[in-house]
Amino acid sequence: MEYATRVSFRYNSLALLVEERCDEHLIKRSYDKHGLICSLQSSLESQLSYGRNEYGELVFFRAGEAETNASFTSEHQYDSLGFELVRLLLGGVSQSFSYDNIGRLVNSKIHRSAE
Repeated sequence: MEYATRVSFRYNSLALLVEERCDEHLIKRSYDKHGLICSLQSSLESQLSYGRNEYGELVFFRAGEAETNASFTSEHQYDSLGFELVRLLLGGVSQSFSYDNIGRLVNSKIHRSAE
């Protein structure tokens, strides 16, 4: 049994992937003026959104699926040097990060609030 699949890619003038096609399925990406991804949309009704601060750091990520109305959101917090300190996830789950004095990740802990 043979399967013929057609895959194609389209890039913008900055060589960033903006369209990815596999047979009848399509994924589209959009970027901000700095070339950082802003959104991703799938022909399978999935939508991803990325929010960033003025330094380009990810401050939230949202994923949604239209058919089941399911969604996921994460929030991210950084220190003044741009190191991620906390990642807040669904269900009261958070992840914290610690760094040494030269910026190497030395500890990461996952917490769950008592809701």
